[in-house]
Amino acid sequence: MTDQAQVILDWLKQQAIGRDNAVTIDRLCVLFQITERRMLEKITEEIREASHPLCSATTAPMGLYLARTTAEFLPYYRQIDNRIAKMSRRRKRMYDMLVRMSEEEGSPLEMELSTITT
Repeated sequence: MTDQAQVILDWLKQQAIGRDNAVTIDRLCVLFQITERRMLEKITEEIREASHPLCSATTAPMGLYLARTTAEFLPYYRQIDNRIAKMSRRRKRMYDMLVRMSEEEGSPLEMELSTITT
């Protein structure tokens, strides 16, 4: 884990344990002088990849927090699981469109389509 990710994780462990202590991304950016939101997203992903239960709440109280219990972690898990399911359905529809378009055009995409898993 990078030093910056560790510093933010340590702060979260002190200040953002539990959903009721969620901190907004904007506040974290100000506190840690991060000018690009995407950079903070990379850091939070790094924290998650290190197996810390970092959650993101999209309803009040909004923000990032470290889950204190499985009951706090489960809604975030379900949120991610739902996103994956939606993306999977979208990907399937897009694949079907590619196949249809390729057939209609008689295009050389068939070779490329054969390498795509559905």
